[in-house]
Amino acid sequence: MTQRRALIPLLALCGALLACNVPLIGGSATVTPAVTATPTATPFSGPPPQITIEAPTANGQAVLNQPFRIRVHATDGAGITRIEMRAADRIVASQSAASASPDLIALLEYTPTQAGAVTLQAIAFRGIIASDPASVTLTIVTTSAQLVNPGSLDPTLNVAAGPICTVHVTAAGLSLRVGPTPGSKQITTLPAGESLNVTGRTGDSKWYLVRRANGTQGWVSATYVKLDAGADCSTAPITTASAPTP
Repeated sequence: MTQRRALIPLLALCGALLACNVPLIGGSATVTPAVTATPTATPFSGPPPQITIEAPTANGQAVLNQPFRIRVHATDGAGITRIEMRAADRIVASQSAASASPDLIALLEYTPTQAGAVTLQAIAFRGIIASDPASVTLTIVTTSAQLVNPGSLDPTLNVAAGPICTVHVTAAGLSLRVGPTPGSKQITTLPAGESLNVTGRTGDSKWYLVRRANGTQGWVSATYVKLDAGADCSTAPITTASAPTP
């Protein structure tokens, strides 16, 4: 009798434990919340980027071992992220955009290493999506004296962002430099108030490639110049090419 009384609490405890783990027939089952997948953005499904070479034109010339610039214009519905230039299937220049741009103009620098005909190809990218290449064939001569039209080598001649894009110097003694960095070689210094024609810029627009009235070109820090009234330099060609030394 005593053993039976001792078994009753033990059986009651076992029953309670089983009740916690086994759902009752007809009772409410525990519902696990459904995991909702985070929606992903629909990939851009438009056509691939488009690109053209604006300068130099076909049958143009360049000088052996002397750098020159190629002006390209690329467009894309979602935005251009990079432009490459190739010669003989080898990448010879590349320019990335600071942010994806649906309309991008860039200046790519190339130094020919062999005389004769050379075909350059420009390719625009939207991420890993590439455009069809745009091509131009140039003749590389050995000396500047052989150039039929020397001015054709400057793709920024009479070209800027829109009809005109000018700035003026706000700090006397502003350095005009060969490249878009504070450590680049100084070409000369500029007086306050001088007007400059902007022909290029870095991707972040912190440096401008400019041309003086006397034709000298170089880079200036955007911190020390101010856009003239009505000027818009936001579409100036993106480049990091060195300025031609006078």
